[in-house]
Amino acid sequence: TNGFNLKYRYEQDNNPLGVIGSFTYTEKDRTENGSYNKGQYYGITAGPAYRLNDWASIYGVVGVGYGKFQQTENQGLNRTASNSDYGFSYGAGMQ
Repeated sequence: TNGFNLKYRYEQDNNPLGVIGSFTYTEKDRTENGSYNKGQYYGITAGPAYRLNDWASIYGVVGVGYGKFQQTENQGLNRTASNSDYGFSYGAGMQ
């Protein structure tokens, strides 16, 4: 699996309340028994963050995700099929 996740957090000077945003992309592909398969996922989320002290904060995010799967059969048929969908995503954590 290959991919990356980018996060950005913003706080004003002495205000413990801030915002956090995240973008994620992952993909995996492989060929097996003459079929090429590829799956991809994109996600974007954002939400509030609250700083507890100098080294810890809590956050919650909501957003949308998009996934796509594609399969190509090369055993003399050259057929391609794909499926994709959007979905709601959410998360919470401490960092």
